[in-house]
Amino acid sequence: MQNASGVDLHAFVFSVFVEGKAPYQLKVGNPVPDAAVPLLFPGSRVPAKIDPDDDQGVVADWEAALR
Repeated sequence: MQNASGVDLHAFVFSVFVEGKAPYQLKVGNPVPDAAVPLLFPGSRVPAKIDPDDDQGVVADWEAALR
């Protein structure tokens, strides 16, 4: 799938674990830098940025994952 700008999007089901909250799952579509594609496999774990005020505000932190 691609967004309106032609950037490839990948579909994810994130299991989100935030201290003090019940775990939850979230379906999202996010672009993935080419260097991070090898990190994508079922069950992989990547760091994420989470909006504390919005349970839907979750994106993979590819920069941190690649360090």
